[in-house]
Amino acid sequence: MSNLVPNPMYEDLSDLYSQLESDAATLSSPLKSAAQTMAGGTGDCWTGPQAQTWAGQLSGHSEDCARQVRNMLDDISAAMASIPQKVTAQEAQGIAKGMALESEGF
Repeated sequence: MSNLVPNPMYEDLSDLYSQLESDAATLSSPLKSAAQTMAGGTGDCWTGPQAQTWAGQLSGHSEDCARQVRNMLDDISAAMASIPQKVTAQEAQGIAKGMALESEGF
């Protein structure tokens, strides 16, 4: 039985996934409140037909944000599924070294 250690790439991806998942609600709807306010035509904001048209565009952009967050989560999940969770200590050192070089631009 070989001694396996956590894969540093998998660990970083897992951390990234957790962070993005915890921020997903905020990142998915940054324009929702503004779109709702404008579409309602009330309050201290721009109102009228053009405002409602623009609110519709904002709503579409807000939906794009949500879709992009879901796509990022899917991409990270796919990347995690494509690499082993555990590797040998020597492999982990090589992966960590490669990650450090990439972060330095090499």
